[in-house]
Amino acid sequence: MNTTQNMSVFVRVAESGSFSGAAAALQRSTAQVSRAVSDLEAHLSTRLLNRNTRRVALTEAGERYLRHCRKILADLEFAEAELLTDQPPQVPRGQLRIHSMTSFGTHYVMPLVAEFMRAYPQISIDLTLSQRSVDILNEMYDGTLTISDMPAGDGIVSRRLGEISCIVCASPDYLAAHGVPRTPADLQAHTCLHLRSPGMPFSDWQFSGPAGIEQVRFEQHPFVVNVAASMAVAVEQGMGVGILPAPIALGGLRKGTLRRLLPAYTMPSMLVELAHPARAQLSPQLGAWIAFLADRLPAMLARDAQALAEGTGNADAPAQG
Repeated sequence: MNTTQNMSVFVRVAESGSFSGAAAALQRSTAQVSRAVSDLEAHLSTRLLNRNTRRVALTEAGERYLRHCRKILADLEFAEAELLTDQPPQVPRGQLRIHSMTSFGTHYVMPLVAEFMRAYPQISIDLTLSQRSVDILNEMYDGTLTISDMPAGDGIVSRRLGEISCIVCASPDYLAAHGVPRTPADLQAHTCLHLRSPGMPFSDWQFSGPAGIEQVRFEQHPFVVNVAASMAVAVEQGMGVGILPAPIALGGLRKGTLRRLLPAYTMPSMLVELAHPARAQLSPQLGAWIAFLADRLPAMLARDAQALAEGTGNADAPAQG
């Protein structure tokens, strides 16, 4: 939150007399509200509230600051209302704070963000790419794109947008030196690399094939990395065999720097979901982003799935010249 938002939260806490009351009114968690006030106090280097287990009370400095906050927020509301009278009603505007896994964000989200911002020039985007599942309520994200299950409930709504296949790949040089595995069990004789990322298999690789479900467990992990694009580089460099999300592998499959192994076998797909805070009414900018993703992202996922289904880069197929 910025200082103005923190001021608004502080006023609501002072008026309700409790963090929980303010949280209910603002449709935020108590932890979010408490942190906003703490951030404001740290910014001012002044204690604004005396806290106990049941109620909060204004300090002398808090009482003075409350008067200033009310005036500033009222002036700001008046200024915004005056400007918005010249705008069409409910024009999506303001900031969106969103999160995505790193490789998925680079491959899919960044092109979509660029297109979205051209369509909605009055919306600014604060995009975080990382390799962890975020707490969208306490970290105050408007939404996060996940490639693994995020449970709904507790103030979170999840919308499924598609799925991504995982495939096993190696480089042509590695296969020339070590041979091509024909079954999942053959992988035990190879150097297998491991991707530590939400939604990706790590030590246990499960396959569905002609003989049913087969599982391969690896006790040794000679190389581990947490970003799919980096795993693709490791596999292209001939370090070993690795599992990759299909969209990350497609570039190397098309160029011939990667070959797909075990095409007769499938691995569990990863769900692609958009999670966002549950609110009675979505902000116009979040509503626009959700609608935009629902319209564009499934088609992008389907396009890459089709390229994979066509056998691009299969180790048993001739290399593309």
